[in-house]
Amino acid sequence: IKTMLQTLLIFLLATLSEAQAKGRLFSLTQKVNDLRKLMEEDNDMWGRVLAQSSMSMPDGGCVDEFGALEKLVEASKSSSSPKRIIICEGADNKFDGPIDMTDANFVMTCEGESACQLDGKGQTSLFIAADFFTRSSHVAVFENIDFVNGFATSSGGALALYGGDTTFTECAFLGNAASDGGALRVVDGKLLFSNCLFEGNSSEDVGGAMKVEQSDGGTLAMTIRDTKFVGNIGGTEVRNGLKSLHVRYVYLFRTY
Repeated sequence: IKTMLQTLLIFLLATLSEAQAKGRLFSLTQKVNDLRKLMEEDNDMWGRVLAQSSMSMPDGGCVDEFGALEKLVEASKSSSSPKRIIICEGADNKFDGPIDMTDANFVMTCEGESACQLDGKGQTSLFIAADFFTRSSHVAVFENIDFVNGFATSSGGALALYGGDTTFTECAFLGNAASDGGALRVVDGKLLFSNCLFEGNSSEDVGGAMKVEQSDGGTLAMTIRDTKFVGNIGGTEVRNGLKSLHVRYVYLFRTY
């Protein structure tokens, strides 16, 4: 990558006059450095997401119902390498209860180009990992998944995550509700959101989209980039953008 960037810089400078080159050298060099910095920041995310390219299709192909999905997540807990779980395109994945992903190890993707929906039917949350008094060691990647209509009487309408390492890429959180953290409730752990959408989520208290905290003695590292927040309701107010978040110690990049 470094060689490609240097070659591009030399080509651009060669097309300019000497005076123009001197005038633009600093600007182009700065842009290259900025691009390199962004690529370095993304290394961790893409390392986890691209890991799925080396995984084989799971036995039986894609998953088209709740029970099978729950069994695959459970099976991944004893795996030393990430299990690839593929959701069938157009499947009716309505949840009967939250799936326990504590200490699981998987990459979950959609069979087709369109996002696959995981639906709580307004009756249940979708995933839980540990609880307020314990911490999960899961490593999970969700790609091209829509978490919709999740509901929790306590925290995290779609997901409640306590610890672990979780990545969301091109995912949407739509119409989820809880007492706090309408779509997500997070305490500690490592999270990354890239090219995601939070829309129409709600909470009775703070964090219409999500509520994130670092516990005393715990660790939290969360990055949100290229992600949009629209019409999330915290308490009695409709909140967009950063106002729909209740977070501490979080890096936000191109988020609106």
